[in-house]
Amino acid sequence: MRADEMPAFKDLLTDAMAYYGKDCSAFTLTVWWGALQGCELEQVATALQRHAMDPERGQFAPKVADLVRVLQGTSTDRAALAWGKVHEAMSAVGAYRDVVFDDPAIHAVVEDLGGWPKVCRTDTRELSYLQ
Repeated sequence: MRADEMPAFKDLLTDAMAYYGKDCSAFTLTVWWGALQGCELEQVATALQRHAMDPERGQFAPKVADLVRVLQGTSTDRAALAWGKVHEAMSAVGAYRDVVFDDPAIHAVVEDLGGWPKVCRTDTRELSYLQ
């Protein structure tokens, strides 16, 4: 979000908290603004709406972590996406060429597993354990 979107963000968060009968203090606004700075205002509005519609968590006022989960997914979701990237690269690139992933954590894990060639040569039956 850009600095000029702060008033709209304040209105959005104040309205969302009012829906749950909660006040939005200056401290609360500062914490939320800092945590969601890298997101677009429309994304935040959509995440707040999705939180409100969540049958399990939507009955309670959202915390920053609730919106981060909606916007970025859980760690399990991110791990599954990362494995999908590795698995796709294994078949598309192979063991004899270098691969560059968009997430440095994937590279760290591949190195911990013995390096790219070793990961690519893993027996198909062993892939679920590797994952």
